[in-house]
Amino acid sequence: MRVQLGISAFLTLILTAAPGRTLEKPRLLADVVPGGDPNARLSSPGDFISVDGRLLFSTLGSQNGDEGILWSTDGTAAGTETVSSSLCPAGCTGIRPLGTLGNVALLAPRADTASFRLWRSDGTPAGTYPLTARLDVISDGVQIAPGFLLFAACDDAAGCELWRSDGTPEGTGIVKDIYPGPFGSYPSHLTAWRGRLYFLAEAYPQSGLWSTDGTAAGTRFVAPSTADFDREENVLVATPSRLFFTSLEDTDQLWTSDGTPAGTRLVREFPALPCPAHFCPATFLSFLQPVGGAVYFPASDGTQDQLWTSDGTSAGTRRLTDFPGRADLHPTPPWKLGDRWVFAAQTSGPATSQILWTAGPGFTHSAPLTGCRGGCPDAISLFPGPIPGASPPRLLFVGSTPGRGAELWATDGTADGTRRLTDVCPGPCDAFSQSYALPALGSFGGRTWFLATPTENGAPSELWASDGTPAGTFQVGGYTRGIGALGNRVYFGAVESFTLELAATNGTPGGDRTVAVLQRKEAGSSPQIATLGDLALMVTTAGDRQRLWRSDGTAAGTFPLPRPTVSRRQAYFAPAGFFQAGGLLYFDLQRVTPVGLEPWDWALWRTDGTPGGTHWVASAPAGSNTFLDPFWRRDWNGKLLSVVYRSAGDSVACSFWTSDGTAAGTREILHLPDETVCPFGVEPFGSGFLFLARTGGVPQLFLSDGTPAGTRQLTAFQAPPDLFYTEMVHAGGTVLFRLPSPDDQDIDVWRTDGTPEGTYRLPLSLHQPSKLYVFRGAVYFSAYDDQSRPPGLYRMGLDGGQPTRLADADLGPFLAITSPPPFIPVGDRLFFAAADRDHGQELWVTDGTPVGTHRVRDVQPGAGSSYPQNLTAAGGLLYFTADDGEHGRELWASDGSEAGTRIVDDLNPGGFSSSPSSLAATPGALFFGADDGTTGVEPWALPLAPP
Repeated sequence: MRVQLGISAFLTLILTAAPGRTLEKPRLLADVVPGGDPNARLSSPGDFISVDGRLLFSTLGSQNGDEGILWSTDGTAAGTETVSSSLCPAGCTGIRPLGTLGNVALLAPRADTASFRLWRSDGTPAGTYPLTARLDVISDGVQIAPGFLLFAACDDAAGCELWRSDGTPEGTGIVKDIYPGPFGSYPSHLTAWRGRLYFLAEAYPQSGLWSTDGTAAGTRFVAPSTADFDREENVLVATPSRLFFTSLEDTDQLWTSDGTPAGTRLVREFPALPCPAHFCPATFLSFLQPVGGAVYFPASDGTQDQLWTSDGTSAGTRRLTDFPGRADLHPTPPWKLGDRWVFAAQTSGPATSQILWTAGPGFTHSAPLTGCRGGCPDAISLFPGPIPGASPPRLLFVGSTPGRGAELWATDGTADGTRRLTDVCPGPCDAFSQSYALPALGSFGGRTWFLATPTENGAPSELWASDGTPAGTFQVGGYTRGIGALGNRVYFGAVESFTLELAATNGTPGGDRTVAVLQRKEAGSSPQIATLGDLALMVTTAGDRQRLWRSDGTAAGTFPLPRPTVSRRQAYFAPAGFFQAGGLLYFDLQRVTPVGLEPWDWALWRTDGTPGGTHWVASAPAGSNTFLDPFWRRDWNGKLLSVVYRSAGDSVACSFWTSDGTAAGTREILHLPDETVCPFGVEPFGSGFLFLARTGGVPQLFLSDGTPAGTRQLTAFQAPPDLFYTEMVHAGGTVLFRLPSPDDQDIDVWRTDGTPEGTYRLPLSLHQPSKLYVFRGAVYFSAYDDQSRPPGLYRMGLDGGQPTRLADADLGPFLAITSPPPFIPVGDRLFFAAADRDHGQELWVTDGTPVGTHRVRDVQPGAGSSYPQNLTAAGGLLYFTADDGEHGRELWASDGSEAGTRIVDDLNPGGFSSSPSSLAATPGALFFGADDGTTGVEPWALPLAPP
């Protein structure tokens, strides 16, 4: 006992002293694939918003797993810097600017739902943090008074409601729970007017028009409406004197309001046009276009779809057009160009394209535009509004004529003033999509900025600008997600020769320049790494070639083994990589076949880390249509135990194979009967092995010595719970495993000692236990004591006694048997990743007691998550990858204390992630793949000092 205590005290001394231990710097082992990455998908900057004399913008995650990164610039290279890499995790599709409050911007990331939050930023790392827990923002922000923004958002408690924020956590919350319950009222069409916000909400029986001053007491119902709340077009608009909105009952209705219930009235009903019983087109009153004190809209008079106008009175509501032909194709919103009007409509039959129409002062004499030089074009889509400041007023639109595809045109409402501005894609190909999607990015400096495609073979779009004249229409740069304005310059993203840049232009041809280089994307070999003794074995990929390497942790000791080298056109290394058994590493190659075709094929290889000890072991039997299961591989008495699947028509049969690393010692040992479905759990047990498999449609537990005669069924389950991959873990002389409960509403934990009478369900009074792990005479797992609240971490003795709740820590769902182990032991403690009520997912540690179970460090402070991954024990420390919100995802180390948890190195500076992966340790080095921003994802090693 004294010896054990001494060892424990020594380990504790080492761990507590570790903050002073100097960590080595990682070193690159080999640049296997030099040069730029031809497959790089760099995401140009976008989502620009101006804050306090600076521009905030974001770059999105690329193929190496980068997060969405928030940047700030003052227009110089030195003043362009990373603000945060934690707003939007990998998979980020954008960081939506809601608006600004003084020198603070409100931002909403767009990624997986677990990362939805509302953030604020003043352009500095310290001033950038989340304001809410999970929140899905579904509208832009609207300001009706200084000091706060209003917006629609959804949370788990109240569903989708109207929210407000002043840029602080305490000043951010729901304005009023209009429709109590988990669904909410889905506020839409937020419109500011006369110091209040008006919006449409679904809150039966008070669905319709609502208004608010930003307080619960000042939020009130105005009038009923059954408008199509999901419609993106304007169905609620404001003019200087009145509000207009629609309601869709049995007829299309136009309503007007002065903002009060008493001042809200029906202007006119428009009868719906007849339509087939199986299909009715969308309402004709589909948009309201405010111009001056009136609105313009499409509506039906019972026989035809026409353009109308209204000033809110019955007398002032009149029809403007007299279209011939089809009645179920809407005109576009009309735009006023000086004293003329321009709109588009398809009016002469089902095969007729949409064409431009014009009208004179007062919307008189509406007629199709004719007489254009070279012929008037079909109008595919109109840009949203005239070019600001253009003289004479001009409107851009996408048009096409015979022999020319969809190109940019401009019109002033006359035949002489209608002309094609570009031939971006020469000939009949289209520079713009003909799906009516608008290509405009915005307007600034008297120009409209838009995207156009130069060829029809899938080339990236280009950034163009136009002032409505041929001379003032020109290409600015490559594809960008958006533009931003600062001072007298327009900023945009550029991707040039594998390099991501922030660029700016003064709005003239050739007036662009690079502001800052943000990232250069190099090709990499994406190594898969495993260790064997003092060596690392790595599979690298270069183009379509894969090679096997070995390394001792030095550049000189890192080199490829002679075999195997394969072309991925014919074969590839199995994605599950290596498996160690009996002092050898096994891996397999799978033959590439056309998708869905047989036969499948595989070849099993082994290596001891030397050229002579690396060779083929066995291949699939000829014509057998079999493949090795990469997930059910075990070290069984010093041999490799593997499951082989065999396809026979619509059925799949399975067998167990074993190998000692020689061709003669590799063979099938146990073929499962046809009525037994392939295993979904395998675990060595004594001289035999346990496995779970369905037989007769019901999961059963079997014990086998590897022979048919020595295989017996231990259970006699009757209920057929759903099949799923299970966890099987050794607990002393027994094995624990999970199965669905008979009613399929919960999960049960079972134990077995290899006998029928010793196989039984543990009487746990907990729900959904998962992530079973045995350590130092106890079982650790995640479970719910009440399924209405988050799960916790539990510890239970191997005898299945009463579990002890160690912490309110959510380890996340059980995903699959292929997931990494939930716990990693270092000394006498276990490390794991978990979240609690007030923090995101962070690194935790436990010594098996409640007081010794705690979060190690809030790596990304506050409600954000650093998402610890790749937990690996090496040299007496825990190594893991995490994102602290400043450096991107990098390599970290921890001794279990807050002070001793720190970043190892910022390999890819500037907020980009080096994204370390495939961590594997030998006694002398920690190996991993990473991208330092210069070489692409290549193999690295961190020398480990003796503990």
